[in-house]
Amino acid sequence: MTTVLLQQAAGMVNTVAQIIGVVAVAVSCIIFLGRKRRTILLCKFTADVLWFCHYFLIGAYSGAALNVLALGRESIFYNKEKKWASHRFWLYLIMALTIASCILTWEGPISLLPMIGSCCAVVSFWCTKPIHIRLMAIPA
Repeated sequence: MTTVLLQQAAGMVNTVAQIIGVVAVAVSCIIFLGRKRRTILLCKFTADVLWFCHYFLIGAYSGAALNVLALGRESIFYNKEKKWASHRFWLYLIMALTIASCILTWEGPISLLPMIGSCCAVVSFWCTKPIHIRLMAIPA
């Protein structure tokens, strides 16, 4: 009886994770419709919250960890016009943390995929012109 309940709970968690993933894809697509940098970054922040939940629920901790970093990245980049957030130091720090996250949550070569995508996103969302953000975010 307990085993059946555990299997049903695991199935429900997986279903919820997949639904969250579908919503995250939809929000991620909306990013490319944004005309203003701040709108794009707010959509990306929302998508990253959803992706974190999705990856965490399916046990993909490399992806979940990278999305925690992405939330910090969007918070900093959203404030880029402020003096404290405009220094290029943030770009390099977030890139280094992205690579470190991959190393710390290593699950085999598959862990490289979210790291590469996240590195592309770091460069993309550092840009100030929306067209550059959109174009550089495609590989991310």
